[in-house]
Amino acid sequence: MPEPHDESAEAARRVTAIYKATQTLHVDERAVSIGDLEPLADRWKDEGTPSLQRQVAEVQLENLRNGLVDPVFAALGKALGNIPLTSFSLLDAACATGYYSEIIRHLDSREIAYTGCDYSPAMIETARTYYPNLRFSVQDVTALGQPDRSYDVVLASGVLEHVPDFGKAIAQVCRVADAYVIVHRCPISSEPTHRHTIGSQYNIETPRTWFAKRPFVALFKQAGFDLAKAIPIYVPDMPSPRSDPLAWIRLRFKRRGGKGRRATEQITFVFERSRRPAPAPKV
Repeated sequence: MPEPHDESAEAARRVTAIYKATQTLHVDERAVSIGDLEPLADRWKDEGTPSLQRQVAEVQLENLRNGLVDPVFAALGKALGNIPLTSFSLLDAACATGYYSEIIRHLDSREIAYTGCDYSPAMIETARTYYPNLRFSVQDVTALGQPDRSYDVVLASGVLEHVPDFGKAIAQVCRVADAYVIVHRCPISSEPTHRHTIGSQYNIETPRTWFAKRPFVALFKQAGFDLAKAIPIYVPDMPSPRSDPLAWIRLRFKRRGGKGRRATEQITFVFERSRRPAPAPKV
């Protein structure tokens, strides 16, 4: 019988293989200014993207059903564990094909009223096909139609980095969230300012922002949310900073090209609505 570590490694290889197979467009990542991102804002509405992304999700979901929890999903489980509510409503903002509804149901046994939205009609059409009993709507994360504080929790998973006007998106998810915002698998750089690039994913050319942590967290602070938890995500073959800190530092350093380059990592954040009173308006 295979060892659990072997099964996890094989599960990771399956995900990597299908992900590579679904990358039908290959564009070298290039540094750009923030103004260069806006023309690509609607690229994730491409009608061919949902089927490609869903192929990857199906392999990840199959692994999950077999008890093999991807480190990315495990980080979300930890984030949900930091929500001290016995039951709650959750808006999955930019839900793609809705597969995180399955992941959340698997990771958390509480009663969670899930709703999904995405600005891509093709994504929402696919989501409704897979999950006909759940609520989905076409909504742009930079202009959500939901009332203020209408969901206990808002989840933004793998989306903010692809939104050119990410400041507006952050303001919107914070407006709609009553108590908590989870920003899942967010690319964070150790650089002092945000870095912007254009590359490719699946069949599209996509904008991407690599967020500097302090100014990123500050945007939530401005919207009335404090950082409650930051959960790093580690791939299976990457040492953790606790188990082997020197190897972890060397690998992060190497992944960014060595001397003079900044390290990047994926982090899942939990933000909690501030309990401090808002500052009094200036007279």
